[in-house]
Amino acid sequence: MLNRYIRTISCIVAAVCMAPPLNAAPLAIPVDLYVAANPNSPEAAVAAALGEVCNSLQASTGTPSAAQAELSSFCGVFTAPTNDATELKGALHDMSARSASAETSVGNYLPGGASMPNFSKRLAILRRAAQLTASARAPDEPIMLAALGSIAIDEEVVGESRFSGFANLTVNTYEQDETDYEAGFQGGGNGLVLGSDYKISNRMFAGAALNYNNQNMDIVDASGAKDNGTLAMKDIGLTFYSTFSFSDTLYFDGIFNYGKQNYELQRKLGFTLGGKAVNEDTLSKPGGSSLGLSLGSGWQTAWAANSLDVTGNLYYGKSSIDKFSETSSQSGGYNLAVEGQDIKTLRLNLGASLSRSLSTRAGVVLPQATLNMIHEFNTDGQKITGTFTADPSSGDTGHSFSYVSQARDSDYFTLALGVSLLSAGGVTSYLQYDTVLAMDNYTQRNISLGARMEF
Repeated sequence: MLNRYIRTISCIVAAVCMAPPLNAAPLAIPVDLYVAANPNSPEAAVAAALGEVCNSLQASTGTPSAAQAELSSFCGVFTAPTNDATELKGALHDMSARSASAETSVGNYLPGGASMPNFSKRLAILRRAAQLTASARAPDEPIMLAALGSIAIDEEVVGESRFSGFANLTVNTYEQDETDYEAGFQGGGNGLVLGSDYKISNRMFAGAALNYNNQNMDIVDASGAKDNGTLAMKDIGLTFYSTFSFSDTLYFDGIFNYGKQNYELQRKLGFTLGGKAVNEDTLSKPGGSSLGLSLGSGWQTAWAANSLDVTGNLYYGKSSIDKFSETSSQSGGYNLAVEGQDIKTLRLNLGASLSRSLSTRAGVVLPQATLNMIHEFNTDGQKITGTFTADPSSGDTGHSFSYVSQARDSDYFTLALGVSLLSAGGVTSYLQYDTVLAMDNYTQRNISLGARMEF
């Protein structure tokens, strides 16, 4: 407790000795050194706000908090016209709300919509199993969905139970490059889906599943250095899905997901400016939620033991990230409060999948390759607004700053390569690798392993 008082008194003394006099001219960050070249960047936004906050601290007549004393002691340093351009760039980079854009990207790409491909794969397996069952009962009839050709199917392989349970494990890695308007990150994680479905008829299935997603990443700068902080996200959600086959060649799918997220963002400040060094970590733990709806249809045709599946679906998603205020185990002079975000997504997915049925002693093996073309309708960047928690002004008189994150790529592709095995007793398993192609500044790779069992 005594050490805390000593530290606070030291900070106040430093503020009194180093802050500009009360009647000094208004302060301003010399933006011509760096941020003038990027007037809409996170650094430009925080530079403008920092000048106003420093003026408020200079004019304040109350007793400053430890955080205010810390920030005030550096105001003269930040506003010095002789600052080194490289040092100022690093300082404003660390002080900005750039890291919050990583939450925006994660909220857009990973919750909800990230699990949709697994459920689309799940529905495809259900349709194949149903068609295999029908083929076992009537082997002389052509089965387009399964593309079985002349392959003989034992009824024991596909089973006839109406209930089934399944599990799916996904491991992923991803990278996003830092740009002028958003943070870069590198990381990975895993997701687990457990669910059950019911065969209403050979043409219709419905089911529900619980999904859990855990992601961890390092915030990286343009050079790839991983000393800018970390971001973690945990997501738990519930998904409902159904598929209906109008005929052997035409079907309709519907998938709905709702989830809750917990984020943990650690921002690292490590810079030297005007001979003064800052090394401080901040921490925030905002919550969030997401919902997603996917509606799609597909058409299938078959020849010999081959099958071609052409699909189209429209996905709408919304992810919300709660507002948050950072905390720090140190002075807290550089802590930020960031407003909440609502991230909306509307994307069209057009794809084609080619598979072949192979009869083996273990069962029916179905290798498959899928290429999807994705168009994003909502590509605008996300507005991120924040304030310094040490700002002596508050409410409508507070000095907030805002910037718009990088616009999203409107068109890109996904490629998936996988294999399914339909074995005895109605057991189906599959392994799939998929990746994002031709997306600006972002790459992602997933490996999924799943199994289904009738009971």
